[in-house]
Amino acid sequence: MNANFEEKSLLPISGQMFAQRTQTLFEGDDILMTQEEKFSAEIIEFLDRAIWGTEETLFKHTDTKGRIADLLNPLFVVLRIKDQVAATVVMERRKLQHGDLKTDSYFVRYYASQVSFRNRRIVGLYSHKFIDFLRERDQEKSVYYASIEKKNHRSININTKMGYSPIAEIKTIGFSRFFPQRQPEVCPADDQDLVFVKNCLVKKYHDHSLFHS
Repeated sequence: MNANFEEKSLLPISGQMFAQRTQTLFEGDDILMTQEEKFSAEIIEFLDRAIWGTEETLFKHTDTKGRIADLLNPLFVVLRIKDQVAATVVMERRKLQHGDLKTDSYFVRYYASQVSFRNRRIVGLYSHKFIDFLRERDQEKSVYYASIEKKNHRSININTKMGYSPIAEIKTIGFSRFFPQRQPEVCPADDQDLVFVKNCLVKKYHDHSLFHS
């Protein structure tokens, strides 16, 4: 999950929302790490320019602003070096359930770094500091996880250095030239339909690890 271009008063994470202001997590030597309330135009533009994936499967997201609006309870952190955005990390705070066991979790949704800062290893260093910071102030045991392409060696190396290891492998199949035709008997789902489908999924996968609805 790597990009190729490339409050001083804190609240606990588990079960609580963050304060509605920018919070300083770390400051010193031209380094500023902040947790921010809103995705500014600067950050949206930063993510719009990001090229994701590996050399073999590069891609760009479209409509970043719309995608951000759909994020589930996001935790948003920005690393600035000499007032320039060096990296961003966006994590979704999710409630996971495995059988009767329920726990908080943090899923890394976006992790983008500016190319000019990569060789200085600053981004990796402060990514480590950020995760340590979360662990220290969390009130309960939590799960931290991400989905990383197998050939994205940079992101895998960063996660390995932070003490994480693979727990599963997901295989996907990509295909093109798929042009479904509009059918009059097919109509958009209403809210009741969506609730029904969600309940079916929860029932089906309630004992699967890392499932969330």
